[in-house]
Amino acid sequence: LAGRREPAPHEVEVRASLWALNFRDVLVAVGAISTEVAGQALGLGGECFGEVLRVGADVRGLAPGDAVVAVPPDGMGSHACIDARWVAVAPAMSPEEAVSGTCVYATAWLGLHWMARVDAGERVLIHSAAGGVGLAAVHLCLRRGGEGYAT
Repeated sequence: LAGRREPAPHEVEVRASLWALNFRDVLVAVGAISTEVAGQALGLGGECFGEVLRVGADVRGLAPGDAVVAVPPDGMGSHACIDARWVAVAPAMSPEEAVSGTCVYATAWLGLHWMARVDAGERVLIHSAAGGVGLAAVHLCLRRGGEGYAT
């Protein structure tokens, strides 16, 4: 269980009730890849669903009692203090649905819309389309009006 501390002014303390595991977590668990990403040691579990317990003095838009989806940097634990930029009020769906696509959809969105700027009518080759990020990429491509080719 994670130790508790007072949230910094820009942080939110979340009591996690549900964690999502991704393929990256499997690779870390079997020792195939390092937990370090871009100089930051990341634990297992990239996203969680939970309840806000406390907010730092500078946090706006989140309050104790809010159901949230969050991306804590340190991995799994019962409680986590997280930069408020990585915490969002949960959408109107089950906790399992809310937390299951956070990182995979963010990854696909970053690649397709922010970096590649895919637009309607464009063709997109999506490798490993049966995995989490691949499925999200197919969905986002089709939603944008693109034509997806999957492997």
